[in-house]
Amino acid sequence: MIDWLVIILIPVTTAILAQIFKFSLLTEVLLFFGASPLYLFIRNSKIIKKVVLFSLIPWWPLTIIWEYLGYVDKSWFVQSTHRFLSNSLPLEDIPWGILFVVYVLAVWEYFFNKSKVKGQLFSARIYVLAGFLYGMLLLFLIPYFLAPSLLVVPYFFLWLGILFCIIPLVLFLSRNPQFLPLLIKMSLYFFLPFSLMDFTALTRRQWWFPGTHFMGTINFFGQILPGEEILFFWILCAPALVCWYEFFANGEK
Repeated sequence: MIDWLVIILIPVTTAILAQIFKFSLLTEVLLFFGASPLYLFIRNSKIIKKVVLFSLIPWWPLTIIWEYLGYVDKSWFVQSTHRFLSNSLPLEDIPWGILFVVYVLAVWEYFFNKSKVKGQLFSARIYVLAGFLYGMLLLFLIPYFLAPSLLVVPYFFLWLGILFCIIPLVLFLSRNPQFLPLLIKMSLYFFLPFSLMDFTALTRRQWWFPGTHFMGTINFFGQILPGEEILFFWILCAPALVCWYEFFANGEK
């Protein structure tokens, strides 16, 4: 229980301190997404290698693709003085993406650790995942340089959540229903830090959602918040990532 209490207090404390001391977005990313896994790594160093290596395999190709597609559809905009890839990729999103994966999987490995690959670090499927992700990056770069108009995807945020959250969750749980109670616990926990980070960033105008291609929006402390952000980021992204991890890294069905 003490470990759960610590990783609950860390994002709550970060949100309070960010409002008082006006942290930069990069500092907030490091505290929201980095402090809790650091604590868990100190408590159990055996999970560091697998979690960190997996976080470095998939995220940077997806960060490039998602940020560009989200930028051109105006799904979100992150305030930054350092931007790349036609101004679509903020510098802060690089550590954001890596630490997001580290955070989710550190909690999963530390508290649940339901599946291990005996005799090796990862299942052979990890190579399939790497090939798929880097193949996606190549397919993205071709129209990016030759026909950028093909990369305008209306309602990109909705499609992103369906393809990378809902479908993987449905497919994985249909074969592995025993994971459902654990994934619900993951979702319940991560609702807190993810919603607090949105509250902090939105109220301090560090990012916002300028577009109109959403399934719906609400007024969130005076700021526009899409339904996709609540459903896919606050609720489904952590358990969905675990499904990807268990299937490709641990060789679950």
